[in-house]
Amino acid sequence: MPPAYRVVAVIPTLNEAGAIGPTIAALPHAVVDIVVVVDGGSTDGTAAEARAAGTEVLRLVLPWTRLALSLGSPRRRTTPARRRAE
Repeated sequence: MPPAYRVVAVIPTLNEAGAIGPTIAALPHAVVDIVVVVDGGSTDGTAAEARAAGTEVLRLVLPWTRLALSLGSPRRRTTPARRRAE
């Protein structure tokens, strides 16, 4: 008899209210045994929506998370041509 494998879906989130519920609902629950949402410090109700969808929610806020996001966002808004000019 083959070993019984369990499939765990781990979903990292940050301010995904309105999207996390449909994402969880779209998972193939015939295949996925456990869904864990790792919330990176959302301020918009993401964790509550994930719990309402029946998932376990882990809150993970690292000291550098917000800094890394804020440093990366100006870079994402520039075009490739603008980056070459810098």
